[in-house]
Amino acid sequence: MFENLTIFGNYTYRKTDYDSKDVLADAILLELSPKHKANLSIRYRLFKKTLLTSDIRYMGERETEGDLYTLDDFITVDVGIEQKLFKKVSVRAYAVNIFGEEYQEIHGYPMSDHIYGVNLKMIFF
Repeated sequence: MFENLTIFGNYTYRKTDYDSKDVLADAILLELSPKHKANLSIRYRLFKKTLLTSDIRYMGERETEGDLYTLDDFITVDVGIEQKLFKKVSVRAYAVNIFGEEYQEIHGYPMSDHIYGVNLKMIFF
């Protein structure tokens, strides 16, 4: 069971700092990066040519210059299934944000509740 399972991920801690005396920093509304960001990916080979995928993404709270705007933290979960058709051809069906999390990556631009898709991958080299 575990020989077909692959789990990988990453975590980023970033502290953004700038000179508040800088005229440019005071003149624009800064979109600051989150302090905490993490990804967890799970891959499970169901059959020889069939791969189940899941990606979990966390983005921490973000604040703008002077705390004018705050973007809440969020977690999204994506799932998919990929089928290899030929040596260099595969098809993948996927669903993004399966729990319908309401979030914004950029202030004022809400992301889609759900995204569904199919893609075809062909490797030529």
